[in-house]
Amino acid sequence: MVEIIASCSLEYINTSIMFDPYRMVVVNVIASALILAVTIFYKVIYPKKKINLFVLLLIISVLPIISIFRIGDYESGDFNIHVYRTISFFQNLTEGNLMPSWAGALNGTYGYPLFIFLNPLPYYLISFFHFLGFSFIVSLKLFLAFAYILSGVFMYLFIKQTLKNDLAAFTSSVFYLFTPYHLIDLHFRNDVGEVLSFTLIPVLLLFIYKLFHKDKIIYLLWCGLIFSLLILAHQAIAILSLAIIIPFTISLFHQHKKRLKQFSVLVKLLLAFILGIVMSGYAWAPYFSYAKYTLSSILFKQLPGFIEVSDILYSPWRFRLLFQGPEGQLSFLIGYAQLFILFYLLGYLLLNKINAKYKTDIIIWVLTIAILIFMLFKYSEIIWLTVPIIKNMLMSSRILLIITFCISYVAAYLVLMNTNKKILIYLVLVFAIGSTMLNWGHRRVIPEITDSNLLLNLPKSTYEGEGLYFIGNTIWFSNKPVWINKVPSNKIESIQGKVQIKVLKNSSTEHTYTLFSKEGARVLENTLYFPGWNVIINGKRTKINYEDSKYRGLITFNIPKGTSYVSVIYKDLFLLQFLKLIFILFVGITLVYTLLHEILFKRVLKKSRK
Repeated sequence: MVEIIASCSLEYINTSIMFDPYRMVVVNVIASALILAVTIFYKVIYPKKKINLFVLLLIISVLPIISIFRIGDYESGDFNIHVYRTISFFQNLTEGNLMPSWAGALNGTYGYPLFIFLNPLPYYLISFFHFLGFSFIVSLKLFLAFAYILSGVFMYLFIKQTLKNDLAAFTSSVFYLFTPYHLIDLHFRNDVGEVLSFTLIPVLLLFIYKLFHKDKIIYLLWCGLIFSLLILAHQAIAILSLAIIIPFTISLFHQHKKRLKQFSVLVKLLLAFILGIVMSGYAWAPYFSYAKYTLSSILFKQLPGFIEVSDILYSPWRFRLLFQGPEGQLSFLIGYAQLFILFYLLGYLLLNKINAKYKTDIIIWVLTIAILIFMLFKYSEIIWLTVPIIKNMLMSSRILLIITFCISYVAAYLVLMNTNKKILIYLVLVFAIGSTMLNWGHRRVIPEITDSNLLLNLPKSTYEGEGLYFIGNTIWFSNKPVWINKVPSNKIESIQGKVQIKVLKNSSTEHTYTLFSKEGARVLENTLYFPGWNVIINGKRTKINYEDSKYRGLITFNIPKGTSYVSVIYKDLFLLQFLKLIFILFVGITLVYTLLHEILFKRVLKKSRK
């Protein structure tokens, strides 16, 4: 990768650093001014017509993704890491491994069990775009763009369903889309799991709401399915989402009057989450059953990275309006408009000016936000150390995603409490959007880097930037550094005796050869050993030696004299196979039940009309 970037002309790089960000700001200003002008003009020409806020939301949500479609590869963040992973993931899919476990093209082609531990849902979606014919780079950009827009759409639908107010739904969605952490994830970190979590959380809460109010099995199943998808998108965020689900459920209980029905719904809600946990078992169970074979102990000994109090209040760059520093540093601020909402609500609570209808709900959410903000700082270290399940999230800043949702939700109450002060609401919305404008795009893209460049660099990509996923490397591989950066000359080679080798197949999880040795020999298969790899010689399983002092962690085995037909095959252990089957089974049940439910519902509706 270094050689590729170095091949770009110095003149181009210097020019792009100086002018590319400014050019995007100009584009953003013009696009924003145009939308604002057209909206005002429409209102002046048709004063009695209501603006379709949902359509306006869709138009506004395009603003931060205009820059995504500049030609080229992102300069920083995890963009390339996700492209490399997707390439290997898609390769597995084309080979028939529909629920991949082994990343055979990575780690110097020695492979490693990345997809056993990696949240797979984003890579399925990115692979889908590539299947449609887009390049891997464009596929990732499309994923980011669609996930971002849909997060606003689902937030709008969720708030409209729960609070029954279009402007409140619009306000919450704008805050959700134009919050700093959302834009940081989208453009600077390129965290595909978190970006997708922004999309799934409102959907999950929408189905929880429907379960409470309609109490049907179909909503139980969909609650379970969406929660499982959230786990498959990002396990840490799925756990943190309980900090939203619990207060939301308490709020629903407060609104509900039928106590017996409440208990029934609560039981079904618990069943839904148990179902979601069971369905997604293949994504989290390996941390308990397989992690002992990896270097995960290094990962889990680390304390989470905390942020300072000043970090949530303002950004130190470009008049406090830019959320990424000149060397890729990130600012984890809550957001200026978001802080206004919080102080506004706190002021109204202290002055006791909040309508009794909303007071309990606002208190629940403000307390939730206060607790979550406390968890961002080192003062909460004892809690992180006491509860291992949250310690393993590694960064307290992830909580900002949950805080983002909570503040966006309570922003709706700004509308509900100020129905006669729409000018105030519009000014706050313009401020929420305008204060983030410098962050509507990555600071620079490099057009010279294409899929072809990344494919050439694929074997070395793990060594150059995989980061924390050394959890996928094994305890037997003792080389330092952990990742392998040298691609072997041959996939299989003799380390004792002479062998004639003919390669028949070399896929991610199956390597087959014809080997001939006059006297027998010992061979090395340049693949990282992990439970699930087997060597079959002439139809019989043979012993693998992966603890040889010279080739520790790699697959070595003996072959008899004469011609040997050898297959080196990876197959998930029984537990992982079973858990994958469970997921497929429950998804199938949910979809079939939904289809039958819709067919029966339409028939009943048709009869009732007659």
